[in-house]
Amino acid sequence: MTEVIAYLAMSIDGFIATTDNQVDWLEAAEGSGDNGYSEFYSSIGKVVMGRQTFDWILHHTDVYPYSDKQSYILTHENRMDTANIHFINKDIKLLINELKSSEGNVWIVGGGQIVTMLTQLGLIDRYILTIAPIILGEGVPLFIDGTYRKPLELIDSKVYKQFVQLTYVKTVNKEE
Repeated sequence: MTEVIAYLAMSIDGFIATTDNQVDWLEAAEGSGDNGYSEFYSSIGKVVMGRQTFDWILHHTDVYPYSDKQSYILTHENRMDTANIHFINKDIKLLINELKSSEGNVWIVGGGQIVTMLTQLGLIDRYILTIAPIILGEGVPLFIDGTYRKPLELIDSKVYKQFVQLTYVKTVNKEE
């Protein structure tokens, strides 16, 4: 069965980037290597991200790192699709349901707005959160403030030197 997975790294205090959108703090800690990423990435068929995350990736890398996967970029801007990159401006529920009906898990790359929106809608099946050994004090939060409650079940935990990876699945909520 195809799953929608939020796979992200964050600080102990829940930030995915600094206030100026930097993530260099992830590389500073002992054990900042693969941390299971290669295995996870091989299980993914599609990636979904917001336009700001997409633009950040293009600005900070020489080569788009997900070119071998179908990428869906959520945006209100008009941009030209390429062979594997699709710019989407449609109902997020419809998109996720379409992606779940095809093979290959869906990775929600980020950012916080997309993760929060999909969490509020109950569309994320699994959260794999890697906690970095740093307190940032401020930054870009993984979850944006709101009035939503989503019970989760911890199904796995792994330690990669100074990093801890927690895997949660959503539990059945009678209110949804």
